[in-house]
Amino acid sequence: MITHGIRSGNRFIRWWKTLFHFFIQDFVEFLYLFKPIKGNTDLDNYARELRENGIVIVEDFLNAAVCDNFVEEIDAVVARDKKNPELTKSEIQYRDFNSLDGYDTGMIDIVNIDRDFPKIWDDFDPKKIETIIKIATARTLYFRTFNAYLNYSVTNTRGMHVDDVQPPVYKAFVTLKDINSTDDGPYTFVKKTHRLNLIRYINLFINFFVTSKIVTNFDLYSKKQVVQTIAKKGALVISNQTGIHSGHPQKPNHKRCMLVLSYLVVSPLNRIHRTAKDIIKNSSKIISQKDCS
Repeated sequence: MITHGIRSGNRFIRWWKTLFHFFIQDFVEFLYLFKPIKGNTDLDNYARELRENGIVIVEDFLNAAVCDNFVEEIDAVVARDKKNPELTKSEIQYRDFNSLDGYDTGMIDIVNIDRDFPKIWDDFDPKKIETIIKIATARTLYFRTFNAYLNYSVTNTRGMHVDDVQPPVYKAFVTLKDINSTDDGPYTFVKKTHRLNLIRYINLFINFFVTSKIVTNFDLYSKKQVVQTIAKKGALVISNQTGIHSGHPQKPNHKRCMLVLSYLVVSPLNRIHRTAKDIIKNSSKIISQKDCS
C-alpha cells in the first residue's frame, strides 16, 4: 500500500510537470510564430515545412554507398562490443524485456557512435541539418548526442507518445537501409501536434485518470495526420519530439538501421527553467558554426 502510494504520488507530480512544460513550450512557440521565414531556398522551404508540420523529409541526404559503409562499420562496433566490451568507447544499450515495460526488445542504441567510429565525420556533414532547424526555430541550437539505432525484429514498440523535456529536442534521423513498408518499422509522426494543439492537452487530461498508462503515452490523434517515413537509404528526417510520435512495430526478421542526431532548441525562457538550465549546461554548441548556403 505504501509503495502504491509513492508511485501514485510520483505519477501525479509527473503529470503536473508535463502540463507545465506544455504551457511553457506553447507560449514560446507562440512568441516565435510571428517570425516569418522570408527566404525561398531549398533549406528555407524545408525549414518552413518543419515549422508548420513538426517534421520534414529530405531525400538523398547521404549517398547510398556511404550508407552501406556506415552499416558495415556500425555492425562491426556491435560485434566487437559483444566480444570485448572493454574496447567500446561509446555507450551501447541493448533493449530487452527489462526495459520500460518490455518495449523495444531487440533494439540496440549506440550512444555517441562517433567515439567508436570517428571517421564517420569524413562522410557526414551536419551543417545542412543544423541550418534547417535554426531557420525553422529562430533560436539557439545545442548539440546533445550522435547515436546509431539498430532495430532487429522489434515487434513491440512503446506506441504513440511525446517527449516531455525542456528545452525541446529535435532529432535528425538518417536512414541507412531502405524502409520499404511498415514491416520495416518506420519512424511515425502526427503532423501539427508539436505546438498550440488541443489534442495533446486532451490526451494528458485522459491520462490523469487512466493511472495504468505512462503519462506521456497518447492514443488520441487524427489518423489523417500520421506520417510514416517510408524512405530509401540516405533520406533525412528531422522531427520535433514534442509532437506525437513513435517507432512503428516491425515484422519478424526485419532490420532497420539509422543515425540519430539530437539537438536542443533554446529560448531565453528556457534559461530560467532549472531543469532546462542543467540540460543546457551538459550540452555543447552546435557541431558546425557556419551555415550552409
